[in-house]
Amino acid sequence: MLLLVMNTLNMVYEKRPSEVLRTLCCDPRNEAYLERQCITEVFPFMFHLSNISHQYEEISQLKKNILQNEVLVHVDFSENYNCKYSKEIQSAHFGGSKHQVTIHTCVLYCHTDVAKTPFSYGTVSSCNRHDPAAIVAHLPPVIEDRFSESAHGKGAPDRVGAALKSTADGLVAHQVDIPDCNVLVPLLQQHCKGITVKQVQEPVITSIEKYIPKNIPVFKGTMKIHEVVFKKGSQSLQVRRHSHISCEAGPCHH
Repeated sequence: MLLLVMNTLNMVYEKRPSEVLRTLCCDPRNEAYLERQCITEVFPFMFHLSNISHQYEEISQLKKNILQNEVLVHVDFSENYNCKYSKEIQSAHFGGSKHQVTIHTCVLYCHTDVAKTPFSYGTVSSCNRHDPAAIVAHLPPVIEDRFSESAHGKGAPDRVGAALKSTADGLVAHQVDIPDCNVLVPLLQQHCKGITVKQVQEPVITSIEKYIPKNIPVFKGTMKIHEVVFKKGSQSLQVRRHSHISCEAGPCHH
């Protein structure tokens, strides 16, 4: 029961004890491995959990210590939403012909003297690209990014995405057809008063793509990065394996 709850909360991938055993042990049928004489599979798993714990704590500290002239922008791409009709023939219900829309969610935190509650945003696009050009089109400019551990829930932005999707599904259940992005966005704007919803047109994404150089070398180890820091006036970026708010934009001593 505890394992199922942890899986529901996206704390672990596994749903059954046998799956946990296979994750933690090289060979669950080998006694030597079960006695932890082999730990080759344990280290990556524990390292992954350490990243999750550290990044959540850093974000929590940022929220608590935010200054009046600062904002914390917490963003995440939500799973694509399948547009629906209130009544569908079998071929439409099971087929792959439905339009998909991309939902990018954002929660903006300010000092309590500026705003008592966070601001929630959702940008919606019929373009399903998640590449750099699409990310720039969905994101407001930010000086510093801190990234949550990959393949794990991102907290508040996930809840924004869930609210938008459940609202859309509720409208479909009440005989409202949502065939595409152009219909979805006005409906979300009307029924999700606490979330600012905007549409990102595909031409915006393609126009941004023209300014991205094609010959940028591949950065090895992207999935290990959890912080990118840029200081105004500097000619370089800092990339860090973990976030450390105490170091700010200077050299990280951790």
